[in-house]
Amino acid sequence: MLSLLSFGENGWGTLILSATLTTLLLSLAALAVGAVVGGMIAAAKLSPHAPVRWFGSAYSVVFRGIPELLVIYLFYFGGSGLVSAIGQLFGADGFIEVPPFLIGSLAIGLISSYQAEVYRAARLALMPGEVEAASAIGMPRWRIFQRIMLPQIARYSLPGLSNVWQMSLKDSALVSVTGIAELMRASQIAAALGDWTDSDGQPRLNGAEDEVYMAQTPGYLAANQPMQDVSELRLLAGMDAALYQRLLPFVCVQPDDALQVNVNTLRPSQAALLVALFPGDLTLQEAQQLLHNRPRTGWSSVAAFLAQPTLQKTDTTLARPWLTVHSARFIAAFTVVTGNLRFQLHSVLQQSGRTFTVVQRRYGLSMVVDEQD
Repeated sequence: MLSLLSFGENGWGTLILSATLTTLLLSLAALAVGAVVGGMIAAAKLSPHAPVRWFGSAYSVVFRGIPELLVIYLFYFGGSGLVSAIGQLFGADGFIEVPPFLIGSLAIGLISSYQAEVYRAARLALMPGEVEAASAIGMPRWRIFQRIMLPQIARYSLPGLSNVWQMSLKDSALVSVTGIAELMRASQIAAALGDWTDSDGQPRLNGAEDEVYMAQTPGYLAANQPMQDVSELRLLAGMDAALYQRLLPFVCVQPDDALQVNVNTLRPSQAALLVALFPGDLTLQEAQQLLHNRPRTGWSSVAAFLAQPTLQKTDTTLARPWLTVHSARFIAAFTVVTGNLRFQLHSVLQQSGRTFTVVQRRYGLSMVVDEQD
């Protein structure tokens, strides 16, 4: 039992220590966010202006009444979608994922609106005569706040803030639930993908077959064959537009099972594919740095790639068959504009020596082209 808590090769001590540090940092960040927001809400509730007081009271009522887990889910799943939408307005492509640590800090910080009540109570505990005396001798407002109000508010707030700290520490555990939700969703989509590509009509555990898809509007049937195009992913049960955009840079559909990753054409933004080939041995930052340092002419062989110092600590046996430095398939995209119509043709070409064979083709995509004056 004690060996599991050790810091050796078979112990969990390092992971437990890392998780403890993450919990403390997350709680401290949330406490800092809550201090800023709580101070503003406390000032609003003490304001002489009625609309400002109503806003402060409404904020406290709303965030006290909403379950903490719901707030975390709203920020975690809705925050990335909002950032992606804003990014697209400025020309960014694809899905932009907000760091979970940042989302957790903001969510827990806003949840801990009890800090507002702590600060408000501390302010009301001050003797009115102290502030009046300071005003009588001509002390400016910022000096009154600095010399008289802030030191005493901090002292009166300490007992209440200790309770808020404990609440933030406990609420930080709820952030881990977002990862569980992602894992459950991943297993559901994986099962649905298996049912979509197999030839039988029996659903797997958490999978989906014809009865699930026929209940959609409009209804459709499972393909029960290998995918012909990446866009079929959008039809899977459990898939939505946001997740589809996240997966799009990392997936492809080929007419056979000969799948290899070309390390000479892999972009740093696709470094997650390398991480998946070296699970537990290669971090995302290491994979990105590896691709950034790629020679201008590329690696001459898979062995030359695997000889990189970053990969010396990893077991490359399982990853080697999935890697290549040459591509035999290419995508040719053609666009023809005639009048106010646009015709597009996308072809997947297979190279064999000097011969190219078309193995997949998509065409017939036409749309109205906006006329430019």
